[in-house]
Parts: sequence; structure tokens; C-alpha cells
Amino acid sequence: MNNLFFSLLTSNSLYVIIINMNRFEQKDPALSSSSGWEQRSILADEERVIRLCLELERQIDVRRPHPEDFYQVYGENECVADLKKVSDIKNEFVHKTFRAGVDQAKVEHDSRLASIAENLLIKNISEHGWFGENAVAIPTHDFDDYVGGVDFVVEFYDEQNPSTYAGLSIDATFSKNPAIVNKKLDRIKDECEVGKVAEVKYFSSYQFDRDTPPEFMGIIKTPRAVVVIHPKLLAELMQLESDKNSEIKSHITQVVVLNQIKFQYEQLIKIAQKKNFIGSVASIYAETLDKVKTILASDRIQKITKQHPDIVKNDIGLRIMKDYFQYK
Repeated sequence: MNNLFFSLLTSNSLYVIIINMNRFEQKDPALSSSSGWEQRSILADEERVIRLCLELERQIDVRRPHPEDFYQVYGENECVADLKKVSDIKNEFVHKTFRAGVDQAKVEHDSRLASIAENLLIKNISEHGWFGENAVAIPTHDFDDYVGGVDFVVEFYDEQNPSTYAGLSIDATFSKNPAIVNKKLDRIKDECEVGKVAEVKYFSSYQFDRDTPPEFMGIIKTPRAVVVIHPKLLAELMQLESDKNSEIKSHITQVVVLNQIKFQYEQLIKIAQKKNFIGSVASIYAETLDKVKTILASDRIQKITKQHPDIVKNDIGLRIMKDYFQYK
């Protein structure tokens, strides 16, 4: 598989094709500008998109779990079989889009943008404290991405009680299409209604240092969340990353994403309680929700929020989520 094809299929968001002009965009004044801004932005600069995509993949892939590392956990045959399943999914996607007559150049371009969005989240959570100073984002093995629908896992460390564990699984997208986002939310809601959370099979907990042996290798179960990055915010992040601009540390995207997670978990707790999963799934979501609320209440996040109140208020991703849970 060449690098171009790999970058096409590095994220679970590979199924995303940006759909312009839907009913939600008409209600997004905080993020709107003159028509056609996307075509004039960094998002449309293919050379810069490819360069940034490859550079971020190079940085993030060193943190990604390696299949051969898990032979001792699951056995070589099982690991090879899982990789075969991933390969089949990738091949089927390529055949499906080809048969449908989809513009392959656009699919490749959008998939690179999806990879960039995911990797920028991972990098900024781990290096710039977007989810607090004690959080680190760990990219997933291809199996957990394509089969499990988890792009990366965020781990929270309690310095006062290092034996405790808390984390969440993230499925990221930059699509503004409600159908795309709703499909992802369906998976979370369906899990919650049967008392389950996301399962990540190939997980290695390295904390902040990959050079030391992992503290844990194997299956973890964490609450899942969908995060939606508006294309305009993504363009801003890409520009800041390309310029090595330190302002990325305080970019509003972190507040938008945290509010999306907060809202989802509040709704999922209600669903779990209705299903009488009070002592299991509800408590898992509640524990992580408390951490998210603590981060949102921090002085740093409050300062960023006050600087950009309209962006948070009019976030398309959060609006799609509110509409989804209103009718479910």
C-alpha cells in the first residue's frame, strides 16, 4: 500500500464527504463568511494538505500500537486475522466508491483532511493540554479504527491516585452532514441502551513516554464520544500548525469539542438510567463527565470561552447532537 492510499484510509472518518449547504449551515452565523471561503482556504490547497497530512501522520504514527506487539497477548494467528479483516474493509470501501462513480480525487482529499483533523486533536490534547495537563491522547490500531469505530483514546491520570484509570474513546469527523454524524451517534446510543461502552482491543498505555515498557496492553472499555470539527475551525488549526504558531494552544476548538462531549454524556446518562444501568454504564459516563466538567470550569478554558462566545453557542456539531437526542 503506498503512502497516498494509506493517507486515504487512516481514519474512521474516511467515509466522510463534505456536503455543502444543508439546513444547519443557515443557522451558523458565527462561523459563516463570504460564500466559497472553503475553496479559497488552506482546505483546498492540495499541496499543503498532502504535506501537512504526511507530516502529522509521521508524528502520530510513532504513538500508534503495532500489531506485532500484541502477538504475546492474543497470539499471532488472531492478530493476523484481525489485520485481514481491516484489509477487507479497506478494499470493500475502494470498490464501493468506484462502483458508485464517486470522484476519487475528492474522496482522497477529504480523507486526508479527516486524518489531519484527527491527528491535530491527538497532538494538541497530548502536547498542549487541550483536555487538561493530565490527559494524553493515544491513536488506535487500525482494527479498532475500522472495526471498532474509535480514532483515539484519551487517558486521564490522577497524580494523587495513580492506580485509578479513566479514559474516553473518540470518533472524530469534520462533516457538517447530519446523516453522517447521526450514524456515529446511533452507535453510541445503541451501546448505551444495552449497557455497553466502546471496546478497544489493541491498546497500549504508554502514558507520556513511548520509550518505556507499556503499563498495560490489551482490551480496555471506555465511554465513546463523537466530536465534530467545523471545516472553518479545521482550516484555522491547519494554518496555525503549518506556521508553528503557539496560538494553537488556546484555539477555541478545544472548548467546542469538550462541550460536545459534555452534552453527549449528559444525554447518555439519562438513557442508561432509563434502562436501569445506574450502577454500570451510567456511572462510567458520570465519572468521565465529571472530568470534562472540571476541565470546562478551569480558568484557562473559561478565558478561551469568553473570547469566542458565539462560536461555542452556534456550533453546528452541537446543534446536530441536540436535534438527534431530541427525537430519539
